[in-house]
Amino acid sequence: YHSHGRIEYAMALGYLLLLSEEHAKPGQKQAAETPLEKLASLWDFYCDFLPGRSKVARIELVLLSCCHSEAQEAAMRVQLKRQFKPAFHGYIAAHGLHGGGKKAAGGSSAAAAMAATLEVDKKGKVAGEFGSSDLINLLLDCRETFDMVETNLKEIMDTMHQTPKTQADKQRNLSQTLRAERA
Repeated sequence: YHSHGRIEYAMALGYLLLLSEEHAKPGQKQAAETPLEKLASLWDFYCDFLPGRSKVARIELVLLSCCHSEAQEAAMRVQLKRQFKPAFHGYIAAHGLHGGGKKAAGGSSAAAAMAATLEVDKKGKVAGEFGSSDLINLLLDCRETFDMVETNLKEIMDTMHQTPKTQADKQRNLSQTLRAERA
């Protein structure tokens, strides 16, 4: 489990994963990775390298990773508390994802319970385990939360991938706008 003050390299590497751009395919100008794909990749990464975290803690970490200011982080925490966490708990209950990520097995047969636990879907996910596809479905259901995450992520990507020329162009445009307003 994590403790305060300890450096967790998985978190730093997760931020790099979030900020990285996939290499564009021949004929493409930019990579095709969408914000949802980035969040799914980050979820899977944290599941692999931060296994001691609860699902709620991992969700918070993934969604707060998209914030680049204290104001954005505070707004996201309010959004998580107000909309996303209640929706998460409802999703868990509706999909039978109870206790330790295992689907509640019906009946009293030990063999049926074992079969339900070992059932694996086409993506290799154990049945009843909350995974990246569940996170994406939940984000799409909580549109206000997703819009906030998408806006924050776009701002981070725009900021991180600016060249000195684009920064100078923005500064010049701002100066021209201010001069025009004064005139």
